[in-house]
Amino acid sequence: MKVNLYFLIFISFLLFTTAKTAQNPEGFDQMVKSYLSETVPTKKPIEIADENFIFLDARTKEEFEVSHLPNAIYIGYDEILWNVLDTINKDKPIVVYCSIGYRSEKVGEQLMAKGYQKVFNLYGGIFNWANNDFPVYKGENLTNEVHGYAQRWSIWLDKDKITIVTGDLKLIDMWDNIINSYKGFAGWVFSEVTFQTEVWYQNYFLWLLVISAIVFALEIIFPWRKNQKIFRKDFWMDFTYMFLNFYVFAFFLTGFYVLIGQLIAYTGVDMVSFSLLDLSKFPIWAALLIFFIANDFVQWFTHYLLHKYPALWEFHKVHHSVKEMGFAAHLRYHWMENVLYKPLKTLVVLVLFGVEPQIAFIVHFFSIAIGHLNHANLNLDYGPFKYILNNPKMHIWHHAKELPKDFKNGMNFGISLSIWDYIFKTAHIPHDGRDIELGFDDEENFPKTILEQSIYPLNKKK
Repeated sequence: MKVNLYFLIFISFLLFTTAKTAQNPEGFDQMVKSYLSETVPTKKPIEIADENFIFLDARTKEEFEVSHLPNAIYIGYDEILWNVLDTINKDKPIVVYCSIGYRSEKVGEQLMAKGYQKVFNLYGGIFNWANNDFPVYKGENLTNEVHGYAQRWSIWLDKDKITIVTGDLKLIDMWDNIINSYKGFAGWVFSEVTFQTEVWYQNYFLWLLVISAIVFALEIIFPWRKNQKIFRKDFWMDFTYMFLNFYVFAFFLTGFYVLIGQLIAYTGVDMVSFSLLDLSKFPIWAALLIFFIANDFVQWFTHYLLHKYPALWEFHKVHHSVKEMGFAAHLRYHWMENVLYKPLKTLVVLVLFGVEPQIAFIVHFFSIAIGHLNHANLNLDYGPFKYILNNPKMHIWHHAKELPKDFKNGMNFGISLSIWDYIFKTAHIPHDGRDIELGFDDEENFPKTILEQSIYPLNKKK
């Protein structure tokens, strides 16, 4: 069965059935909500139009000079002009705005930290204000012009009502975003490893440690391969890989992800407007289940590609260089796999949902637990649920060194769910695989250290 053909049909169907205009109000709301952290209370245009608020413009000077809200005071974003606030009483109601609300929320946070007591973020920014026919000014004169910030964002302005002005902010935006992504990721990692996350149960570092400790304890108490040492071959290498792939390698790839996102954005395509489902309208359990299933299918298919194509297999060999299976082998993989996995996952998630559900971390933690168990030295197959959930007795065959002739590219590609392998006939469990040899042909010539594996096959001689 040609799995890649079915996947292409699946994606084509999604793209065909989800086409909607970017200016759909529901799509705009979904987009705005995906960028706001709700750290600053929001006000919609209708809520402030007739009230006595002080408007602060948190955009660039170029954007402000094209148009602004009535009597707005320019304070900027990258370098905030704090001196212009010296005459403003801290108990006066203030509304901060930018294009859609992201930058103004960050400025609002700083205003609140400085003691301003009534700070609000304009929901949807000047875009939402102008789209709803509220007046904008150029100097003291009314205008219908609004700066679109960049091509990606200008699609959210109503072109029938507004003359869109765009400047050459793209390059600055791109590099600022890349630099800020590294700063943000570094700050996130620090808060994780020092256990200073705002919500303790969303700490990935904490749960990686807890899940690893629980599965490791199960391996010690109920070992499937009783002659395998507790600290098996390459245990510490795999343990190191867990944190390298979760944090160190991910840090270096952060800028790459932002760059790709920016390049796609400049085409004028905003995938939020193509979303098929609004998960916020589903019960929490249903939203998580739908997200989990879609996410797992994409990972299953990507895993299939890693085995099918020789160039991708060269990178995937790192994961298959495991000779003794244990929980930590789950996260032994080449950093280049993230370059393929994440864009594909992000694409399908955006096509289906626009954004991840707010509590998607539950799915991620569950996937880590299942992945750890799949690689653990445990005699588990979950009984009748083995046809739904991937498990150690199934996954061990995925790592078999000797492949059946009918599965020359491998088998059992499931990540969390096994059902995809049964649907696409890539499941194969001929017998108890407890003591089968793991690895791949010519593995004796494969690099043995993390550093050597990390630069392989980029340094491979042709």
